[in-house]
Amino acid sequence: MLSNLAGWALFGAFARAYQQALRNMSFTYAPMGYVYSTGAWVGFGYLFEKWVRNNDEIIEERLKKLKEQRQKTA
Repeated sequence: MLSNLAGWALFGAFARAYQQALRNMSFTYAPMGYVYSTGAWVGFGYLFEKWVRNNDEIIEERLKKLKEQRQKTA
């Protein structure tokens, strides 16, 4: 999970750098923007990972119930 969050952090830093490039501003202008962008994307990544894991658990439970029902009817 930490590697996934590191990837989201890297994406946030690159998104901020891309924003600065589009605005034709120095990459060192307002450096706290990198911190905010990185933090926001890590937060999004964390919530996304929780959502994916929750959905995986739901799918596993549904598959288990489906297999049990098929065994009962077979």
